[in-house]
Amino acid sequence: MPRMTGLDERKQTILDALKGGLARQAPAGAEQVDLVALAVEIDHALGGDGVMPGQPYDDGKEPHELNAANDG
Repeated sequence: MPRMTGLDERKQTILDALKGGLARQAPAGAEQVDLVALAVEIDHALGGDGVMPGQPYDDGKEPHELNAANDG
């Protein structure tokens, strides 16, 4: 997406995430904007997990990688 003059990198990332999220919601005929979905998209764009509330989070670790150091 084209850069907006005067925005730092973080704000540009947020703007791009908002534009992308709104563009994805519009073709679905959304009468209301899903703000939670937009927040998750922004979170993901800024390096977060991008997981919707209530959805399982997969950090990609295998069970043998989940053992705590103090397991005995």
